[in-house]
Amino acid sequence: FVTDSLRVYPVTFAASGDEELGSPLSDTAYTVTSQTAAGKNGFKLQFLKDVSSAYKIVYKTKASSPVLNNGPITNTVTSGSG
Repeated sequence: FVTDSLRVYPVTFAASGDEELGSPLSDTAYTVTSQTAAGKNGFKLQFLKDVSSAYKIVYKTKASSPVLNNGPITNTVTSGSG
């Protein structure tokens, strides 16, 4: 992920199912730590208080090598203690 690109937004959902984003959280509400394992680069996001509502996490990524052809890009997210 691109350093300093991460934003966390509280999100609610309208009756239509459309998401409604609130203002981004202050970066003092969570920590972000770079993680590298088995040739994979990523980050760990840790909220500093208990979470009891939905949040949308937005960040930028950068390819580790040139992308020369159209094709699928895979991104894996692990939630909880994993």
